[in-house]
Parts: sequence; C-alpha cells; structure tokens
Amino acid sequence: MLKIRGMKFLCSPKDDIELGFIRSIFESENISYMIQNKHFGQLYTGIQIEAFNQKRIYVDEGDNEKAVELLKEFRTNDSTDTGDSKITCLDKIRFFTEFILFGRIIPKRRRKIKDLKDSEKE
Repeated sequence: MLKIRGMKFLCSPKDDIELGFIRSIFESENISYMIQNKHFGQLYTGIQIEAFNQKRIYVDEGDNEKAVELLKEFRTNDSTDTGDSKITCLDKIRFFTEFILFGRIIPKRRRKIKDLKDSEKE
C-alpha cells in the first residue's frame, strides 16, 4: 500500500459513479483529498487489482474523521445497492426464452484467406 505523507487511506470506490459522488461530497465540505490511479485505472477495465487499476482515495489526516463520517452516511443512504434482489421464477423463464430466441444469433466463423484462395482455384 502506498504511504503518502500527511494523507491517510480512506477507501476504494467500486466504480466511477461512486467516485464522483464521494468527490462532490468532499469538495462541498472542503475536505482535502487525493485519488491514486485517477485516470490510469480507467485504461484497464475488469477485475480491480490493488495498485494496478484500483482507484484509492486518500484524505488529509486532519480531515480523516469527518471524511469517514461522511462516507458512512453516504454509503448507508446509497439506494443503488441491489444485493437484496432475488431472481424469481418468472425472471428465469424470461432469461431462458431470451437465450433461445436471441442467444443463438452468433455470426459464423469467418473463412481464412487460404480457404478463399482454394475455393477460387476450383
């Protein structure tokens, strides 16, 4: 973990939307912060690997307590968490139907140039 003098690690946001909300909260409260991998993390999507493409938020040591409280309040009021949603039987039927109707629309394998040349000779 990166150590920055005068700054303390606060969190790693799960996506850019959460990062934007946290930044706006800190800016409105005049909290000094720094984002590690701010732009570089967007180059490598997929699995978030620490110190490679994971964004990390650091706050000034003097603002740490206030930042922690604001972050807790934000995350408890966050209504985008869909962890309680369950897949119903109707959803499973819809998924299966969509797969049967639309999932098989896959383009054929392209023929190689060598195969094309052989077919032209014939």
